[in-house]
Amino acid sequence: VDTINNLGSLYLDSLERPKKAIEYYTKALRIDPKSSSARYNRGRAYFKVMKYKLAKTDLAAVLPHTSKSSRHYGYLHNHLGLVNEELKKPSEAIKSFLKAIRFAKDSYQKAEFSFNLASLYQRKKNNRMAAKYYSLAIKYDPTDSVAWFKLGTVAEAMGKNREALKYYGKAIRLAKQRYARAYLRRAMIFLKLKNYLRAAMDLRMAKKLDEDIVNPQLIRTVKDKLKQTK
Repeated sequence: VDTINNLGSLYLDSLERPKKAIEYYTKALRIDPKSSSARYNRGRAYFKVMKYKLAKTDLAAVLPHTSKSSRHYGYLHNHLGLVNEELKKPSEAIKSFLKAIRFAKDSYQKAEFSFNLASLYQRKKNNRMAAKYYSLAIKYDPTDSVAWFKLGTVAEAMGKNREALKYYGKAIRLAKQRYARAYLRRAMIFLKLKNYLRAAMDLRMAKKLDEDIVNPQLIRTVKDKLKQTK
């Protein structure tokens, strides 16, 4: 069973062939229906091929047999949160993510699980709660440039432009000046604040990093505004 399960993990995690991994995990479960590792991993594989109901069935079946002190316990709840979100069950997803955060074993897990919960709240347009959990993710991993960027988008949506500028700036520094979307969002705020020079500089950087990300009309608008201020 262990050999078959390991082959499944090879296809799932290294070769990124989840359908083939499901075949191996299913074989392992035919031999040993009580194999929690095979069932857990098959649940992850089902998630990757977007068979969310099957993923939930496998993951939920493993939960009662997993010790709360196990490193996998938090991950199980996190995966259930992701599955419930895809199944359009946000209340269940939130409960799962909260349990994942509660039982996280280290800062890495807490950052990942908090980020996932924040993303769910942001998609639900609950910006206050999204900001809370992006901030929590950053607390546990201050080097995550994406979390800083996402916190910036939430602050911007709440009309907190000055805060958003700070968060986008942090994201750009952490990404070593290679974050086109952060430059673009920061340029949009500078445009709102009528700081056309800074807007033009950030648009130039965004375009340099990603040729297709900047609307040419936006560049022309900023150039016109700059001319008017001279």
